[in-house]
Amino acid sequence: EFIPDKIKAEVVPQAKVAAAGEQLVFDVKARQLFGAAAAGLKVRSTVRLEDALFKPKGWSDYKFSDVSRSFEGETLRVPDGETDGLGTYSARLPIPLTVLPASMLRAVVYAEVFDTGGRPVGATSTVEVHRYPLYLGLKSGSGRQVSPGEKVTLDYVCLDPEGKIKKAGATQLVIKRKVWYSVFRQSGWSGRGFESSFYEETVSGKEIEVSGKGTTRFTPDK
Repeated sequence: EFIPDKIKAEVVPQAKVAAAGEQLVFDVKARQLFGAAAAGLKVRSTVRLEDALFKPKGWSDYKFSDVSRSFEGETLRVPDGETDGLGTYSARLPIPLTVLPASMLRAVVYAEVFDTGGRPVGATSTVEVHRYPLYLGLKSGSGRQVSPGEKVTLDYVCLDPEGKIKKAGATQLVIKRKVWYSVFRQSGWSGRGFESSFYEETVSGKEIEVSGKGTTRFTPDK
């Protein structure tokens, strides 16, 4: 038998953008479907930090991500509570500085408000979280494939979370080559075949002065 919801729930973040080390503040608001505030109801909520890509407007050709870093996600504990006389439950929790994602983060806030019969009604909202104060972006002006001895052009830029060009100062630029190889393996009487894998070797490592936007070049020898 279908039982319609008695209440409506909503998650309202104090801000749609936050930074690591700051407080993530949000309200869970509930009201009866006929309009009155839903006071004294149990609230249960979670915040899930997820990996996200920094994609500033106007810089779609650049990649603002460090593939050497990975973040599998983290669930932050939010204390249970109940709505006040206005049908609101307010929560705040620190955004950890310990996570090191490849780019930026996304906080997914999910909350459930339980009506007087114990039936949950859910709501969700998201907040952009910037782990880093600056983002370095790279773009290859030579395409994705080049031949040995062919000069490669790399464009770089430094942006703040608002997408404004900033100065990063002395920055280490490391260029690596991915070398693929195949190994023939035999497992048991009939299991055999080639397995492909790769390793990385450093081609170039130098310090460049990033004063906003610029270009650097290198020539692969093989």
